[in-house]
Amino acid sequence: MKISRILWGIGCAVVLCSSVSAEEQKMEPAAAVPAAPALTKALVWVDDVLPASAKTDGEWLWDTTTFASGEKSHGHPSAKGLQKHGFTADPVDLSTDGMIVQQVWLDPKDPPKGIMLKFKLASGEEVGVYWEGEEEVFTPNEDEQVWYYGLLPQLGKWASLQVLAEDLGLSDEKITGISFVTFDGRVLWDKTEITKAPPLGQEENSVDIPQGLSQSAPIE
Repeated sequence: MKISRILWGIGCAVVLCSSVSAEEQKMEPAAAVPAAPALTKALVWVDDVLPASAKTDGEWLWDTTTFASGEKSHGHPSAKGLQKHGFTADPVDLSTDGMIVQQVWLDPKDPPKGIMLKFKLASGEEVGVYWEGEEEVFTPNEDEQVWYYGLLPQLGKWASLQVLAEDLGLSDEKITGISFVTFDGRVLWDKTEITKAPPLGQEENSVDIPQGLSQSAPIE
């Protein structure tokens, strides 16, 4: 009789433990599924070719020997003073938290004193930023929305210029074109893309492109 009770008690205990265990399993939250990485959709606006709707301005020279992306870069003839080439096309969106990234290369044998990017807006206005060396060469008028953005990138090395929409005073604007401006010297420009800006404090206005990613011909 005692043995039966003991066995009955053991059986209840096993059932009770199993019941609690099952209950705990029911209450235990499901394993978290890793969240998909946030999408940072980048619109490649120029890379080897212009947008289908583009109308060019100035003299475009395509270079197949020195480039950072694709198979060629672009520029305009080297000359003294202010020179530029550009295009207009169907508008593309630039959100408030957006950023324009432009690859650029400065010729060490014919260095520029300054470079500038001017963005044409659907409203008809233009805004821009520029980089200079030790000498001040760009003198925008008071009514021009053009701002100094830093020192020139390193000569002979591809760099990515990062321009934040916020710095341009833009809020969900549409861009219809770009002008690539130089003061003296020879400059090559490559991929232009519009993407989401990095978290606050992590942005830089000029980032060197790792040599391993560069497909450009060796610089003598």
